[in-house]
Amino acid sequence: MQEPSVFNTLLPLLIVFTVVVVTYLGLHKVVEFGMIRMGILKPLSKTTWEDVRKLRDSGQVYWALRRFRQLKKKDGLRLSFREGMDQLQKL
Repeated sequence: MQEPSVFNTLLPLLIVFTVVVVTYLGLHKVVEFGMIRMGILKPLSKTTWEDVRKLRDSGQVYWALRRFRQLKKKDGLRLSFREGMDQLQKL
């Protein structure tokens, strides 16, 4: 009988990790799409800075930060989470 190789041990873990990450990212997109359909969020193409302020002031800081970073990225500027949070507070 052969001993299990590292590949045989590592492959199932890699598959499980990949499935978890893909599921998380997919679920995240589904939740965002659902919030757009319910009218809580506007599509990114129609989101303004005022919408980001309203999200922040209504307590939906996560979505405000996400939209803020997406708008900055659309303008060609990539922000880290911390930089985005600092700039969102100043907005």
